[in-house]
Amino acid sequence: MYTTIDFLPVVKTCTIQPPRKSQKPCSFHRSGKSFYSPFLEERIKVYEAEIKKKDELIQKLSSMDIGEVEHVKECDNHKKVDESNEQHQTLIRREELAALRSKVEQLCEKTLSQDVEIKAKSTLLTKAESDLFKLTQKQNELLAENEKLHKQLVDSKTDMNKSSTEYEMCNKKLNELKQLLKNEQVKTDELKKRLTKQLEEKENADYKLVETEKRLENFITKMIHIFDTFFQNKEHLNITEWNDERKLEDLITKAKDVVNENLKNKGYIQDLMDRLQKREAENAEQQRNANRLGELLTKNVYCEKENKGLTQELEYIRQNEKMLEDRCRVLSRELIDSQIHIRELEKQLAESTQKAERHNWINQNRFDEENALFRNSLASMLSYNNYQCSPTELSIKESIRKLMSDFQEQKDLCSRLEVRLSDTQVRLDNSQTRKYDVDRALERTERECLELREQIRRLETDLTNSDLVKQEQRSEKLKIFSYLCQLAAKVRIDEKVASAMRFDELQEVLATRIGQIVTGEYAMLSDVQANADRVNGLNRKVKRLQDKLASREIQLGLWKEKAGKLEDQLSGMNETEMKAQANKIAAEKSAVNARRSELEASRLKDELTRLRADLLDFSDAKINLIKYEEKIAELTKSNNDLECIRQSQANKIAELTEKLEIQTTDEGDARIRLEEECKHLRSELQSMRKTLEQLQRSERELLEFRALVGRLLGLDVELLTIPNYDIISRLENIITHHQFVKDNSMTCMHDMHSPSRKSRPLTKDTGSYRCMTAEYMAGPHTAKTRSKQAWVNTSEDSSRNFNWSSCAVRDSSDKRGEKSCLPEGVKHDPRKY
Repeated sequence: MYTTIDFLPVVKTCTIQPPRKSQKPCSFHRSGKSFYSPFLEERIKVYEAEIKKKDELIQKLSSMDIGEVEHVKECDNHKKVDESNEQHQTLIRREELAALRSKVEQLCEKTLSQDVEIKAKSTLLTKAESDLFKLTQKQNELLAENEKLHKQLVDSKTDMNKSSTEYEMCNKKLNELKQLLKNEQVKTDELKKRLTKQLEEKENADYKLVETEKRLENFITKMIHIFDTFFQNKEHLNITEWNDERKLEDLITKAKDVVNENLKNKGYIQDLMDRLQKREAENAEQQRNANRLGELLTKNVYCEKENKGLTQELEYIRQNEKMLEDRCRVLSRELIDSQIHIRELEKQLAESTQKAERHNWINQNRFDEENALFRNSLASMLSYNNYQCSPTELSIKESIRKLMSDFQEQKDLCSRLEVRLSDTQVRLDNSQTRKYDVDRALERTERECLELREQIRRLETDLTNSDLVKQEQRSEKLKIFSYLCQLAAKVRIDEKVASAMRFDELQEVLATRIGQIVTGEYAMLSDVQANADRVNGLNRKVKRLQDKLASREIQLGLWKEKAGKLEDQLSGMNETEMKAQANKIAAEKSAVNARRSELEASRLKDELTRLRADLLDFSDAKINLIKYEEKIAELTKSNNDLECIRQSQANKIAELTEKLEIQTTDEGDARIRLEEECKHLRSELQSMRKTLEQLQRSERELLEFRALVGRLLGLDVELLTIPNYDIISRLENIITHHQFVKDNSMTCMHDMHSPSRKSRPLTKDTGSYRCMTAEYMAGPHTAKTRSKQAWVNTSEDSSRNFNWSSCAVRDSSDKRGEKSCLPEGVKHDPRKY
């Protein structure tokens, strides 16, 4: 903002007297109309032009104060460009997401189809393996039962010793837990006291925050009011008060001090917020400790109840011991009866062994038949469209190996696809986070745009209102000026002179003229006197413009000094803005990292609680184990009584186990033989497959070669009844015809070169023809491929075959040389056909 200062000189009202009767009109008055008045008008125009130039300079200097507004507009333009770029990037990312989703769906469909195939093959393998395992399980079950009996006896003795030691350890742990409970109760009391202190400190800090916020709001409102009055109310903009450099510098320094205090208060507020967060975290930890102590108290009560139950169980065990002693007496009597019964069982064993041998022989024959059927079924399952698997072990093993290799390849493919899926999911998550950040930035920019639009609308309304008022004032001024011009014409002043004058000058001239008319001294005024009045007015105008020029030059000097200071301040402000932006970015990054660390801390705390719960479950399981071990101790006592009986039976079982081991060794040898046969069959199958593939490949090549030769000879192989015979006969006819024509051309050429020599009949040179036919070049290497070059070459060869008379005579040695060194374009691998 700037103010135009007008130094208006005091205009003295002077009466212009007419000349006396004796005096003549002065020469100066006569020549004023022709010389002096245009000179003064030119001077006035020059002064007005200089004043306009200085006004423009003042406006430019004042626009530097409004540079901040323009900087804000430029920032808005940059933001709009950034928003458009971000929208374009979001569209591109959405398209990429759609493409990735389509790819992922395709991969999922492929994986599902492969899973179905893998499941179908795995069912076949599981059936084959289940049949093999059933035979082995039957043999292992008998051995496992004997081993379990021995292990149970050993485990029962060890469990008795462990139970006694663990009972003592539990008593010690109970005493330790009681002491821990007392210590932790003391800690809880201390923590409660700390909590109360921290709550009081928190309330004080909240109260201080509220007071500081109120002070800030009052200060901000006052500053806004001061600046609004400084920039908007024109009543306060006096020369003596606001144009002084010292007062402006004082205002700037005060504003800087206020900004620095505001920044310090913000830092202090942030420190207080950090302290509050720390205090809240400590309060949460203290609450957790209190909860943990409550859980320990409940555990202590539970342990005391269990101790009471254990004492009752001890009394019950002592009663059971007396019962067991009575039972041992009864069992001793039963032992004698069991010995008698064992003798009878020995007789039955002898009979059962004979029956078992017969049964094993029958089972072996049945096993051989089932094995043959199993092989046939496996071979039928493993055979497919063109390949049939033989029922031998080698062929079956080879086909199974192939299935397993295919299964592993598909498994590898699945694992790769899973890895790709995980990568794509990670990318999707990253893109979603980026999208979320972009949406947030867009929302911010939209809010800022809406605020700026509202401000622009307000300013536009103010501008329109001010323009309307100005237009009304101008129209009224023009009406008044036209009325004054009409008045000047009535008072005998030139309209051109009146229109060239300013509004104030015209008022003064009219007032003087009307005063003279009112006095009645002179009825009418001459033109000379009017020009004299005009010259006086112009002289006054020149003086006034000179004063105005001097004031404007002083004002320009002040504005230039102010512009230099503002440029220095702007450079400093730009640096501070850059630093502030960098600090903002760093603060946002630190906030993101803090959020991540908080999430990780919460996750770790959840894991700690889960682990503590698992520990509690583990302690409960230990208590249950102790109970079960006590029950096992009772059972072990009864087992010790029965050990004597089992020892006598163990000897007989050992004999039976030896026989079973012999059988298992025989079965293992048979199994090894079967596996070797399967391997041999698989190797044979692989060799047979390779030979079949080679034969099929050679057959295809031969058929393609036959079709190509027939195509070159102009035959359709599919329509021929005996294609090989027809092709060979056609080739022989072509070769004979070609050789015959060639020999005729050679004889003709020879006769042409030797005219003295007599021509010989054709029948005498048949031997030479036969020799020449043997030198003809024919073979698989001369065939052409199906490319365009081959068809072009064949067409050229056919055209040459028709022009036999133009061919030159060559010796057989030259032909042999041509056979040995064929061009590279003709020599092709016959396997390609």
